[in-house]
Amino acid sequence: MNILVKKLCLPALLLFFTMPVLAAGGEVEPIKWMKLVYKVINVIIFFGGLGWLLRKSVSEFFSNRERNIRDSLELAEKSVKDAKEKLDEIERNMANLDNQLEDIHEQAKQDLATETENMQAQAKQDAERILALAKAECENMKREALMGLKKQLADMAVKEAETIIEDSMTEDERNRLFTDFTARLGARS
Repeated sequence: MNILVKKLCLPALLLFFTMPVLAAGGEVEPIKWMKLVYKVINVIIFFGGLGWLLRKSVSEFFSNRERNIRDSLELAEKSVKDAKEKLDEIERNMANLDNQLEDIHEQAKQDLATETENMQAQAKQDAERILALAKAECENMKREALMGLKKQLADMAVKEAETIIEDSMTEDERNRLFTDFTARLGARS
C-alpha cells in the first residue's frame, strides 16, 4: 500500500503546483510562500485523511484481490495437473491400443483357424455320412435289382416250363394231374 501512496502522491503534488499557473492563463505571479505552505498542508491533510478513511476498504480490496488471484492460480495449476494426468492416461491407452489391436488380430486368426478346422471336420463327417447313405442306397438298389432279375428269371423259367409242359403233355396227363392236385387240396382242408 505504501508503494501505491508514493506513486499517487507525486503526480498529485505536480498537479497541485501547476494548477495556479494553468488557472492564471499562463501569467505567473510571484509565489507567496505562506500561501503555498498552507496549500501543501491542506493537500497533505486532505490526502492523509482520505488515505486514513480508505485504508481499510482499500486494504481489504487488495487482500481480497490478492487472494482471488492466488486461488485462481492454484485452480489453474490444479487444472493443468489434472489435464496432464488425463493426457498421460490417454497416451498410455493409445500405446496399449496397438497391443490390444494386435491381440485382437491374433485372437481372430486363432478363432478363424479353429472355426476352419471345425467346419472341415463337420464337412468330412457329412461327406462320410452321405457316402455311407449312398453305399447303402446302392446296396438296396442292387438287392432290388437282383430280386427283380430273379423274379423275372423265375417268371421266364415258369413260362418256359409251362410252354414245354403244355407242348409235351397230353390231355389225359393233364386230367390226371388236375385230379391229383384237387385230391391233395381236399386232404389238406
